[in-house]
Amino acid sequence: MTCTDTRAPSLPRVTWPRRTRFLRRPATATLLVVLAVIAGLVLATGTGQATVPARGAEDPDAARAVADLTGENPGPGRVGSRLPVAYLAATAGTSRHPAVVDGMLLDPGGGCSSPIALPAAFDDACRAHDLGYDLLRYANRRGAPLGGWARAALDRQLARDLAAACTETFATRGVVDLTRCHVVAGLADVVVAANSWRQGWSVPVVEHGPFERDPA
Repeated sequence: MTCTDTRAPSLPRVTWPRRTRFLRRPATATLLVVLAVIAGLVLATGTGQATVPARGAEDPDAARAVADLTGENPGPGRVGSRLPVAYLAATAGTSRHPAVVDGMLLDPGGGCSSPIALPAAFDDACRAHDLGYDLLRYANRRGAPLGGWARAALDRQLARDLAAACTETFATRGVVDLTRCHVVAGLADVVVAANSWRQGWSVPVVEHGPFERDPA
């Protein structure tokens, strides 16, 4: 049976109230320390081994969707990303069903994983990243996991989205707040990339302790 693609414009559009709280100095200092410690633990304990061994051909629908979401396919754009029909059916009626928020396709049930709160401006970037990771798990459940290129592309897109969120939210609030936001975004990017390296750029898995991350 041939499956046709379902495009994102048919997905629900959600508008959430914007929170633009400042990054206060004590909270930021604590965050920097925590992120630095976690990054050190990730690098010190990681093995760099794939969580799932390669099993042949990748799932073509999931691969295309990830390429759309990360700009690897320049045509459709992120809002027009072609998501697998089976994935949309599986998430229908749940909090994980993709939606368009402020021009970004994301997982409404996702969010930023951190020991302390990250800037609210990062929320949508984290949810978009979660959607990509959801697709990696989807492909694995179908017995055709994507290669390391997919997780690396999603992590790079997260870094771009975090930087854009800093500029959009703090550019008019002063150089100090803007710089602080970019520093936090950079450290968050380091932690995400380091954890991806730990897991061999393979399928994201749930872990416990300081490495507890996205839900399966």
